Amino acid sequence: MIMFFTPYFDKSHMCCAREFLAMEYLEQQRLSKLGNTEVKTHGLIIPVVCRGESYLPSMIRAGRQYYNFSHISSRQEGSKQTRDSYLG
Repeated sequence: MIMFFTPYFDKSHMCCAREFLAMEYLEQQRLSKLGNTEVKTHGLIIPVVCRGESYLPSMIRAGRQYYNFSHISSRQEGSKQTRDSYLG
């Protein structure tokens, strides 16, 4: 399972946190069916940091291997392109 992370927090809309908890639950269910394998130590959730690595929760940072792509931007510095220019 892939988790794309951006530092978006809204205490009134906790859907992202619930989705991650559901992924962890599903991961536990699937790992329990694998038996004794090395995959259990690595997990089945791959966090991908799109931006804001410093905001990645410590429980994810310490417990999982994650990939940081925050240095890659889809918009070049100084570009004056807007959302409308991409939509045509």
